Amino acid sequence: MSFLNRKLTLEPVIAVVVFHACILRVVYIANYNSYALAMCLPVIAYLLINYRSIPNRFFRFNLFVVGMCCLMLFSSLVNSGYNFRGAFLFALKVLLLFLFLECQCSKNRLFETALIFCALSYLYLILVHLSVCQDSLIAYKNGLNYLVGSKFSVSYLSIFACGMLMFICRQECLRTSFFSKLIMLAGFAFSLFMTSFVHCNTGSIGLTLFGLFCCLRPSISRIAYKPSVVLTVALVSALSLLLFSEIITSNEAVRYFITDALNRDPSLSGRTLVYSRVLRYVREGFLFGYGYNSVYALLGQSIAISSDWFAADAQDALLEYLLYFGIVGLMFLLTLIALIFSSAKRSSDSCRYGSFPFVIAIYVFLILGSAEITINMYFFAFLAFLNSLTVDNECDGNSNEVNGGGILYGI
Repeated sequence: MSFLNRKLTLEPVIAVVVFHACILRVVYIANYNSYALAMCLPVIAYLLINYRSIPNRFFRFNLFVVGMCCLMLFSSLVNSGYNFRGAFLFALKVLLLFLFLECQCSKNRLFETALIFCALSYLYLILVHLSVCQDSLIAYKNGLNYLVGSKFSVSYLSIFACGMLMFICRQECLRTSFFSKLIMLAGFAFSLFMTSFVHCNTGSIGLTLFGLFCCLRPSISRIAYKPSVVLTVALVSALSLLLFSEIITSNEAVRYFITDALNRDPSLSGRTLVYSRVLRYVREGFLFGYGYNSVYALLGQSIAISSDWFAADAQDALLEYLLYFGIVGLMFLLTLIALIFSSAKRSSDSCRYGSFPFVIAIYVFLILGSAEITINMYFFAFLAFLNSLTVDNECDGNSNEVNGGGILYGI
C-alpha cells in the first residue's frame, strides 16, 4: 500500500477512538464511561467489517479471551448483578483491544497505531502539566484527580507512553538514528518528570525499573520471555508485601527499624492493616469473587486506616483481581499471560527485539502490583501489543509474512 493511500485511510481515526474508548479515561468529563461505551460502537463496526483479516492463528487464543470476558460478566451476575455495566464495559474494552491490534497486525499497521497511542499519551501528559500550572489546586478540587485520573493513573500513562515510544524508536528505519535516540531519552525524561510532578513515588520507581531493564536487555532478554519467569515474578510480587506485613506485625525489631531508623509508618501507609483483614473476604468469595470494581464497596467503612480514612482497595494488584473475579478469574489472567509469553518466546529474533519494550513494561506493572493496583487497561494494552507481535514459527513457517517487515519496521 502506498504512503498516500495510508494517509487517506480511516485506520488512524479508529486508532484514536480505540485509545479513548479502551485505554484512557478523562475523569474531568462527567459520565465518561457512557461516552466510552458509545465510542466502542464504531470500533465494533470496524471489526465486523475487517474480521476476516485477523490471522487464523489468533482464533483459539481469542476464544480464550472471550471466555475470560464472559467470566467477568458471570462474576457480576452471581453477585446479584453488582456493577454489571462496569464489568461489561471492562470486558468489552479488553476484547476490543486484542481484536483491534490483531487486525492492525494483519494490515502491517502496528507501528502507526503505536505512534498514535504514543502521541496521544504525551499530549495528555502535557495537558495534565498545563492544567496544574494553571491551577495548582486542580487535583484537590476534583477529588485528588488530575485530567486522566489519580497520580497513579498519570504515572501509568507515563510508563505506557514510554513503552510506545521505545517500541517506535526500535524500528529498523529509526534504531540507528541519533535523532530517534534523542527523542527516546527526552520522552523518558519527561515521563519521569511527570511522575515526580504529581508526587508519585510508585511511578518514579516504575520508570526507573523500566529504564534499568532497557539497559540490561542483553542480559535478561533470554529469560524475560519465559512463561515460568513472568508467572514467578507475578506471584512473588503479589505475595511479598503480604508476607512482609506478617513480619512487621509480629517482630518488634522490624517495627523499630522502620519507625526509628527509616522514619516511616510501620503500617506501610495502612497496607499491613488491609492485608491482615482482607483475606477473610477472599475466603468468602474465593471461587468467583465479588464482581468488577467491587473492592471499594466491599472494604469501605469496614477497614479504617485512620479516623477519616478507609481502605479503598486491596493494595495488591493480583489480590484485587482475585477479589473481583475469584480464583477462576485469576487463573484465566495468569493463563492469558502465560499463553502470550509462550508464543512470544517462540517468535523470531526480530519479533522479540521489537516487542521487548512491551515485555519489560508488563514486568514493571507486575512488580509495582505488589503495592498498587496495576492490572488495568494499560497493562492489558501491553499484553495486546505483545500478543499481536508474536508468531509461532513452527505453525506459521514464515514469520516475515506476519510480523516481518511491515509491522516491526513500519514500512
